[in-house]
Amino acid sequence: MDWESRYLVMVDPSRNVDKHWQITRNGKRVLRQWGRRGGGPQHGIKEYGTVYQASEAMVSAIEQKRAKGYQDASGSIPLPPEFQKEGVPVDTRSGYFLAWKALAPVSGDDLREAAAVVIRVVKEFESSLGPRFDVVVQEQAVEWPQGTKDAVQIRFMESGCEEAIWFGFPSPDFLTSIGPVQEDSLLKHDVSRDGWLTPSGKGQGTIDTHRRWVDFPVRLFLAVLSMNGKVEVSDADDQMYGNRGFRFNLADHRDFVWSEHWETGLKPAIQAHWVIEGEGLLIGKPSLEKSPFAW
Repeated sequence: MDWESRYLVMVDPSRNVDKHWQITRNGKRVLRQWGRRGGGPQHGIKEYGTVYQASEAMVSAIEQKRAKGYQDASGSIPLPPEFQKEGVPVDTRSGYFLAWKALAPVSGDDLREAAAVVIRVVKEFESSLGPRFDVVVQEQAVEWPQGTKDAVQIRFMESGCEEAIWFGFPSPDFLTSIGPVQEDSLLKHDVSRDGWLTPSGKGQGTIDTHRRWVDFPVRLFLAVLSMNGKVEVSDADDQMYGNRGFRFNLADHRDFVWSEHWETGLKPAIQAHWVIEGEGLLIGKPSLEKSPFAW
């Protein structure tokens, strides 16, 4: 399949700039997407006369963006429905984002508490359906300009998949991978990305779950943080949730890998720890009825 895509970001805290840009080519068609990270992107599609012309236009556009200060990065922007691969709608299990923003400094204890909740639910679920994903709390000493700190990181990994999703304080490997400009922005100016917090526990970013199994524990983890008033989150379906949760409708999530096991495994696992009300799936602890949350 004649298909390629590149994702770039530009971060400049001195000008309050935090933008991303993506260009994707499908044969002779080229899609450009752009906007501020964490918000809804704009896009434009152009069809060229030949595949060669489309490829050249893509290379030229990338070079222009790099000249303006954009840098290559990991991640992606969800593709719009009208942009198709070889006449077939884009795989709906790719490019699904959960965008988060810290409302108050997130601590290591906050991360441990949220992870403990998810781990309890995961164990409940796996007792009936077997292992599907792994949630691990890791800690390591990281040397930051503010001094040495024990950085807490939560690793979400799907069984049989080598790619992990992380949330927490940045690891030395991550700091090495992002380059000096973005490292300086993260460590000195509280500008974060992906699932990494700044040293002060602030920041915002987007996490791509691809609608896989791992979407379930990540979504639940962020719901716990939001219930505690630490973060606000929006998803690729434009649903928002803060410290009072958000409505989840299974009918809108049938293309998620885990949806087929909702009634038989996931829902009972959550019910063992929370109250589930109505089709909207509002989940809240019985002792915290004034602050229900959902995922």
